[in-house]
Amino acid sequence: MAPPPPSQEFHNHLHPSLTSEALQKRMNAPEGSLHAAAEDIRDKLNEKIAAYEALLREYDIAEDNASVAQRDTERQS
Repeated sequence: MAPPPPSQEFHNHLHPSLTSEALQKRMNAPEGSLHAAAEDIRDKLNEKIAAYEALLREYDIAEDNASVAQRDTERQS
């Protein structure tokens, strides 16, 4: 006959971070949860997108300025 499995209390003592209560707290915590991690990723991506869009606007302005300079040079020739 096999010995009975260890009690939950014994398991919690050996691995307190693996208790169902600890897992529930971890999953629902404001930080460290999957939802919080997804929000962090979304925020970082939004920041990168905004920076990229700002860079594209700067390139458009630089291109417009170069076109104006090109036309001025052609008129002076």
